[in-house]
This record gives sequence, C-alpha cells and structure tokens, in this order.
Amino acid sequence: HHLKSRAHDNTNNKILELDDDETDSEDAASAKVTDTIIPPLNHENAKRKKDVYDIITKLIRYYQFEANGYDKSNLERVMKDFKEKRWNGNKKTMMDVMHNDLDYFKDKLNKLEIKNGKIELEMEQRILNKLKSVKKSVQTVLTNIKK
Repeated sequence: HHLKSRAHDNTNNKILELDDDETDSEDAASAKVTDTIIPPLNHENAKRKKDVYDIITKLIRYYQFEANGYDKSNLERVMKDFKEKRWNGNKKTMMDVMHNDLDYFKDKLNKLEIKNGKIELEMEQRILNKLKSVKKSVQTVLTNIKK
C-alpha cells in the first residue's frame, strides 16, 4: 500500500510530500519539497474574492462619481495590495489588507446605491465591449472609404 500526505506552505508555494510506501525503510518516511502551482481556490474563498472585488470596484466608481478622491485612492490602494499579494480569497489576509470586516464595506455600498442608484458591473462591461466592437467596425469602414 502507498500513503502520501501533502502540506501546502502559503509563503513560498512549495509542497512538502511525505511518501511512505513499501520501498522506504519501515522506520522513516522519505520527504521531498517540490515547486507546484498554487492550489485552486476553494468555493468559499473564490466567492469571497469575487464579492470583495465587486464591492470595492463599485465603491471606487461611486467615490469617483462623487469626487471623493480620498476614499477612492484608499480603496485603489487596497485593490493594489490584494493584487500584489496575489490574494486567493483568504479571510485573514482580507482583514489584514482591508482593516475592516466586509460588512462595513457592504454597508457603505448599500448607502451609496440608495443615494445614487445601483451600478451593474456585468451589464456595463457588456455595453463597453459592444461599443468597442462598434468603434472598431466604424474605424475599419472609415479606413476602407479613405482608400
């Protein structure tokens, strides 16, 4: 029989494999460290990451609309920190970067949505993509007309 256990070290993305099978000595398990890809996000972390990014992105847009440069730049710094740390949705890292619970930001977003109306990021992105496509088509037509 073959038994393998794996431990992930978040600091340097190494995996420690303890391999205990019949080819090893009875009293010791062989260990080796190998480079690996960061394991996929679990569902809870993936959902948290999407929720946090959506909330922060919307808050940044509202602050930009309201000409609130202070809060806008603070949240842009938070997003930059998340990206630099290659944040995977881990709750502890979220708290270290944001210094507030997610509910604090949800409350701020809720108040801004009531005051200014909701921002639909997905719809906005589809519209922007369509406009870019139309712009490219028009540019192609204009280029062909000039020839």
